[in-house]
Amino acid sequence: MTRTIQRMFLGAWLILAFAHPTFAVPQAECFPFERLEPRLQARARRLLLAALDREALFTLVGPVKPWSTCGEMLTIPADPPDHAHSEASVADLTSVLSAFRCGEDIEGQVHFYAYPHGGVRFAEPYVMKRSLARKIITEHSDFFRGIGVTHDNPSLPGLLLNVEQAGRYDRFRGYGLFFGYPSSAVDFFVSAAKTEDQTGEFVAREFMSIQTFSSQNGQFVWAVPVGHQETSEETAIRWTAQSILDRYRSLRTEWIENSDEPTDSPKSLELIREWFHDGNGDYSPEHAKF
Repeated sequence: MTRTIQRMFLGAWLILAFAHPTFAVPQAECFPFERLEPRLQARARRLLLAALDREALFTLVGPVKPWSTCGEMLTIPADPPDHAHSEASVADLTSVLSAFRCGEDIEGQVHFYAYPHGGVRFAEPYVMKRSLARKIITEHSDFFRGIGVTHDNPSLPGLLLNVEQAGRYDRFRGYGLFFGYPSSAVDFFVSAAKTEDQTGEFVAREFMSIQTFSSQNGQFVWAVPVGHQETSEETAIRWTAQSILDRYRSLRTEWIENSDEPTDSPKSLELIREWFHDGNGDYSPEHAKF
């Protein structure tokens, strides 16, 4: 039964890919790190490896997560004494993420969270797969229309802004859907938040995690009711993610662990390009096999 669910999930991804094709590009246009300033190229490789080692793997490859964070967080004092240093850090990260693209489907962006904590604001690198975001917007069109998302060609900055500035419960739902959480888990989290606000009592929960290269749990994770039984949607996500992770482990061994390159500049760029290569000079996330 689980293999049938997985085939259905992957079949839906193939239909989506052909319905909204992304144009393959030459190698130089797939994660064009070479165009960055030399001092930023090694950082781009490290950030890409961190992304692949974490849950962003399931955004860059496959039909699982419309967007993900990349494992690096900037803290920015709300009233910084060294404003120039903060701006330089953000500018460098923004430049690096401008090269997180391959064709029309992958996009990177620094996201600034709207609400400071303890006098500090946070900014975080995100990556998005447009075809998956488009699919989520279509499936939940009534909800997204309510927070101002109506376009068929989503951009990461616009979507992040719409979700971040939505009301509390809509913000939770928007993030949950775009992070690739199962619909039932998103419904539960929003409902639990409403109940807690109304009663002041915490709603008990358990958690389900999808393994990444760097962690068994805690990176791609969602809340479920106590005693929850795994749904068919959750099973499909788990099977597909495991297939992607297995293939990544193999490529990582080849390009990273067996490499004699310095660890400060890992061959993550070569890894992703090989994965996205069709063998005939074209590069696209649609070519990734797993």
